Amino acid sequence: MTDIKELLESIGAELSEEAKSQFLAEHAKSYKPAAEMERKLNKANGERDALREQLDAMKADLQKFDGVDLESLRQQIEDANARAKAAEKEYQEKIAERDEMDAIVRGLGKYEFSSNAAKESAVSKAKAAKLPITESGVVGLDELMSKLKEEDPGAFADAETQKAQFTKTLENQAGQKVTDLDSKTFAKMGYRERVELKRTNPELYERLKN
Repeated sequence: MTDIKELLESIGAELSEEAKSQFLAEHAKSYKPAAEMERKLNKANGERDALREQLDAMKADLQKFDGVDLESLRQQIEDANARAKAAEKEYQEKIAERDEMDAIVRGLGKYEFSSNAAKESAVSKAKAAKLPITESGVVGLDELMSKLKEEDPGAFADAETQKAQFTKTLENQAGQKVTDLDSKTFAKMGYRERVELKRTNPELYERLKN
């Protein structure tokens, strides 16, 4: 403020004390110190430079798309997403198929089959049946195997099934129940038939032999 007073005096301006006070009061309302003005100017320049950098970055990004077919690029992105979804679906299906196979094989572990082919057939039929898989195992697998034993007893190697199969064979050959077989029928049996009878029904074998 002292500079203003000196300036007025240097040009010979004469003001009353009241006029001086009023002038200084009005001038103070709009007068801003140089330091404050410089701070605001620096801030404005900084904001301007930041906006300029953003603009330059946007221009650089846009230049990357010069000559690019945006519609083709969009289609490529959609195709890539479709392939990713298909691959994920196929992966999940393979995982489910593997889990199903593991559960079926574990469930069939307690059964004895007469051959690998018979076991593979049982696995295929279990898969074709689309039986539910739970944490406790394959639901309905035992029922399916019981039905398979009735339809194809020769596929199983357990003693009870083989006994039933051999008994049925003897009954067909002799035309009578196994329990009714007599020594004459036994005498007509070949060596292998006798060995099989002894293995599957030792009590009957001993009775007929004697």
